[in-house]
Amino acid sequence: MTCAPVALRSRPQQGLDHSLAPSLVWFGLDKRARKSAVPAQVRPFIVYQGGVLPTTIIPRGWKGRGQFAAWLALLAPLLVWPANLFQTQRSGTDFATGLFLFLMGVIVWLVAGLWWMLARGEVIRVTEIKRDKQHARRKLAVELERKREREREREQGQNA
Repeated sequence: MTCAPVALRSRPQQGLDHSLAPSLVWFGLDKRARKSAVPAQVRPFIVYQGGVLPTTIIPRGWKGRGQFAAWLALLAPLLVWPANLFQTQRSGTDFATGLFLFLMGVIVWLVAGLWWMLARGEVIRVTEIKRDKQHARRKLAVELERKREREREREQGQNA
């Protein structure tokens, strides 16, 4: 059985740099392919994006909580190993190597977990929601102003 990226089709997808399309889909970064592959009700995480960096990931349902708990459980051995190592080794090359391996392990754990959750999460862009609400408020304000102007014109027409 072979694993082939979804983007390797005869028709190119619109809106993508096609040189990057296979890698984007392979790693779960092409949002259109992800949305069509996993229905919103099945996605175990909700990702609130408030801009470039502010992102909040919330597990959804038992599936999301279980995956989040498994992700946190993977951190336990990573924390126990250096605690035992650093108690016995206070300095030297073993200490430096252990510290380096610990830091690399934490970075890999963090990046892999975030990658997993972002690839399987329903993305809600807060900036777009705020922009749409602001647009609706402006539209309502314009409509109210037009209504007031029509009422003033009617009152002036009745007074004249």
